[in-house]
Amino acid sequence: MNMALPAVLAALVLSAVHVLAPKVATENRISGRNWLSLAGGISAGYVFVLLLPELAVRQAALPARELRLMAEREIFISALAGMVACYWLEHLARRASEDSSRRQTGQVDPGLRLHAVSFAGYSALAGYLLIGKSGEGAIGLAAYTFAFALHFFVNDQFLRRFHGAAHDRWLRWGLACAVLVGFILGAAYPVSAALESHVYAFLAGAMILNIFKEELPEERRGNVGLFVLGGAGITLLGMVL
Repeated sequence: MNMALPAVLAALVLSAVHVLAPKVATENRISGRNWLSLAGGISAGYVFVLLLPELAVRQAALPARELRLMAEREIFISALAGMVACYWLEHLARRASEDSSRRQTGQVDPGLRLHAVSFAGYSALAGYLLIGKSGEGAIGLAAYTFAFALHFFVNDQFLRRFHGAAHDRWLRWGLACAVLVGFILGAAYPVSAALESHVYAFLAGAMILNIFKEELPEERRGNVGLFVLGGAGITLLGMVL
């Protein structure tokens, strides 16, 4: 099993982000707003400057199909599927958590279970793709790791606000393990380039929804300057890749 050292380090970094998320306080009104705005700008810039153009390249590289129905857009259909799946699971989780009658029984919040499963799958997919990204060069792997590290940080802050102590007690550890499990599966069971592109597109769709759902929230009055700075920084990086 060939696991390049940079990919191993990237997996450890992404896993560590989940574990260390509670150590970075974002509850403070000013520092929290600044951190989340900067992370949101970098994540959004990564999607539009690096990720979406890469999807177009992957679409062009797919083998020709005899059945041309939507074949010229199949990568983007996978991205849409990721967005829809993420939206559906989030909708189910929020509705389940709002069921006060279940909360009164003393049972585990069903919304917490749904969030645990969906975000663990999300983290596992990010880990699964690390081996493939490592084959694209150190800079591309570094950009992928950096963008997802910040993105996971924002996701963890959302889960901490929504589920409180449950995140710090066990959920963050489950998400950290999910990254490593996904990475090991990606190293042990590589798939074809075409299928990997669809997995990447599915993850991209989910990432786009999470960015617009959680990293661009108007009601929290984010720091626009830092958001723009983050987006501009990742754009400059994209120009040299």
